[in-house]
Amino acid sequence: MVAMRHNNSAELGEKHRGDVRVAGVDAARGLAIILMTVFHQHLLFSLKKTDPFVFLGVSAVGGLAAPLFLAVAGISAFFFMRRHERPVEMILHGAVIFAVGWIMHFVVHKNFVVDFNAIEIIGGCYFLLGMAWALSRLLWWWLPVILTAGWTIWIFWQGAHLCFRRWPYPVFFVCGYCLALLFFQYWHKPVLRRTIFCLIVVGWTTLTVLGVVNGIFPDRITSVGLLYHFTWIFLIMAGLLWFERTGLTDNIFWRFLIRYGQFSLTLYYVQQFFLRICQKFKWNLHIFQGDGMNWLIQSLVLLLTMYLLTKVFQRVCFFRLEWIVKQVELIILARGRRLSTLGVKWKPASKKI
Repeated sequence: MVAMRHNNSAELGEKHRGDVRVAGVDAARGLAIILMTVFHQHLLFSLKKTDPFVFLGVSAVGGLAAPLFLAVAGISAFFFMRRHERPVEMILHGAVIFAVGWIMHFVVHKNFVVDFNAIEIIGGCYFLLGMAWALSRLLWWWLPVILTAGWTIWIFWQGAHLCFRRWPYPVFFVCGYCLALLFFQYWHKPVLRRTIFCLIVVGWTTLTVLGVVNGIFPDRITSVGLLYHFTWIFLIMAGLLWFERTGLTDNIFWRFLIRYGQFSLTLYYVQQFFLRICQKFKWNLHIFQGDGMNWLIQSLVLLLTMYLLTKVFQRVCFFRLEWIVKQVELIILARGRRLSTLGVKWKPASKKI
């Protein structure tokens, strides 16, 4: 659906949104897909040996891809609750998303191990969020605690063989949900804006001091790295939403971001399968002597190919996972309504959180 621009962020969080999309959120999701694609492509080259400076840049920027992707999923969950009146729909959405990640993992690795990749984490977060919604409105205040504690217990129980071994990636989902509250419901309050500004200044000052003391800039998800990622996610979202409000969005770069964001789930697996195929058959570009330029050209060609594929996805709906997920959910909900004797009447949740 074509992205739309809004003029009042306070009203955005209060009104029932229907199927309206926020261009800035789609752009952030598209940026996450681009960063993820570029980062994954460097795994096919020896950048660390041939182009160490390029490697450092790719590692620093690409490290934001998964946290940003999860944060945007949290923002989308905020709007999901305003489009749907029953928590069972969010629970079902989380279960279907989780199943997609699990099935794709089986296709690639030929086993049923739950490694909690980005898609499985997002599905799990949606599921827990829907459960919290269904149980009680009081749980809204405890939602970050519930999500964080639940994932922490699971990670310690599973051990260190997960896809994302560094705790705690699901916290970025909570971060995105809180950012949605900030930008679309409470941003009109000046005191909150000043507080956020002070936190950013203090955070970056702390990062600078610790970076100088340790001799390295944090690029891992540690106690310091969390602050680094949270700050960048906030700045990216604030920048994209501000850029959207200026009306200066009639350019090719913005259209690329929107397009990638609207087909993010499908493109996520397009670039994943391309990476796996190249790793299996040891395919990569060898035109220039240094791997830096080869990596750059291959990444750009893949991104352009992905953009052209979105044209196909737009015309042939059953090629895109977003459409398949929606149809599966509609079928399950329709079957559930027929079993009316087992149904439970859900009360619409309050629009105020």
